[in-house]
Amino acid sequence: MVSFNDILQWSGNSLADAGDALIAASHKYEFASQELTDLRIDNFKGESAKAEDKKRRILADDAEDLWKQITDAGRDLIDVADTADHMRESAYALISEAAGDNISIRDGKAVGHGPSTSSETEEKYQHKVDNLVGQANDTIQFIERTCRHIINLKNTALAPRNEVIDHGISEAPDASWTPEDVNDWWTSLSPEEQQSVIDNHPEWIGNLNGIPMKARDQSNRKRLSEMAKKIDQQVRDFEPKTESDGYGVSQNAEYRALLDKQKEIHALERSINSDDSKNVGRTLLVLDDSPSDHLRAAVGSGDVDHADHVVTHTPGMGSKVSTTLATEDGSRGSGVAEVENVLDESGRSWRANDTNHTGETVAGVTWLGYDAPPNPTDSANFDVAFSNGAAEAGRDLANFQEGLQATHQGDPHLVSMDHSYGSLVGGYAGTVDRRSR
Repeated sequence: MVSFNDILQWSGNSLADAGDALIAASHKYEFASQELTDLRIDNFKGESAKAEDKKRRILADDAEDLWKQITDAGRDLIDVADTADHMRESAYALISEAAGDNISIRDGKAVGHGPSTSSETEEKYQHKVDNLVGQANDTIQFIERTCRHIINLKNTALAPRNEVIDHGISEAPDASWTPEDVNDWWTSLSPEEQQSVIDNHPEWIGNLNGIPMKARDQSNRKRLSEMAKKIDQQVRDFEPKTESDGYGVSQNAEYRALLDKQKEIHALERSINSDDSKNVGRTLLVLDDSPSDHLRAAVGSGDVDHADHVVTHTPGMGSKVSTTLATEDGSRGSGVAEVENVLDESGRSWRANDTNHTGETVAGVTWLGYDAPPNPTDSANFDVAFSNGAAEAGRDLANFQEGLQATHQGDPHLVSMDHSYGSLVGGYAGTVDRRSR
């Protein structure tokens, strides 16, 4: 824990020097990335040339990531150096201010002198001391996180595994691969091979963490179209559509569930293909109808692969695709609207049709990749009272966020914005140990 006396000794000079050194060192990776990208070897053809080209694409991609992430870390250290100096100045200013009210600050304690000094005045300055110490501890935690991130960059510098880059497109990616492995595999493919996977095997990559969000979106749009045709046929063919319980005839429960899923699929299809979605740049990043009667999906708002800041929003109790991600008339859902309102309030650019893209950019993901429990007041279901579903969903959310980190150009500033039961999911996601390759 940082003490008030510690803050009086703070200086940001060493942090600023370290930040400058990191930024200077990052340029060698910028140069390496450009050199690897531009490299052409005359008369080098055949299988050896193809293998070399795959490895070079991956190395160029990793070098670019290192350049951007080391640069960002350097800037963070320079910024926090200014913060450290400002906090030291604030501590000395607080001592001077307190002295004017006959208060001294000793070892982090505000002590009054003389009968004219009230306990309320002491409490006021003690609160200021405690607040400054709290900010100092937050600053130390930020520095520690930045240093851990710099240490973990060694994973980015690891050479790709041969079994990954030699996998090709004759079969689906190995289920045991980490998001980093998946990203290495995807980067090793030529643009023609990547497009072939999107066209012929969209089910391989639509929900695969480590695949760039743009490619996931293209794959999931193809899958959504097929999914709509499939469920329409299932609805037509389902029998019996009604059942009798001895007291009367009612709609078959399985048929009713099928109709609900059909409604969700068509609402999502109309919304993601609407003119509004095209104008602002919404993407379909998760699409899964296999685990249950519910449709699971995630919608991106803005350029998730390249934005400087990315917020992930996990909706909670009562959320479903046809209300939270989309509406039956093809509009955006309530959860997507919440995320986009936050993006608007940030004052930064995020829409595809924005004419001014200067400065930092933002993007968001409304993640409904789990079965949100229903509101118990609307049903006899009390799953919301239990955490088992949240723990499983938290692992899925953590893996999605890890995939976002693996595919993002540079290191994004990730923020979670969760609601209701989604906050529990987000909490579990924060406790998941990230896998390393």
